[in-house]
Amino acid sequence: APPPAARPGFRGAAARAAPRPATIRSMLERDDLGAALGAAGRLHALATFAPESVARKYADVYRSVIGSGAT
Repeated sequence: APPPAARPGFRGAAARAAPRPATIRSMLERDDLGAALGAAGRLHALATFAPESVARKYADVYRSVIGSGAT
């Protein structure tokens, strides 16, 4: 199974290491597919890498360390 970041139709197209011509052709022939993949990729990037998202993740880590009593 492809990794979560490469789920077909969500953030990309699953293909073998050497892209198959049919996969590339289908992506080029569908204008809506490029727009949909771009929008999904943008949402993923914002949710993963936006300053607010990163700060929230770090705060969660710090809270878990403080709460565990680790020194």
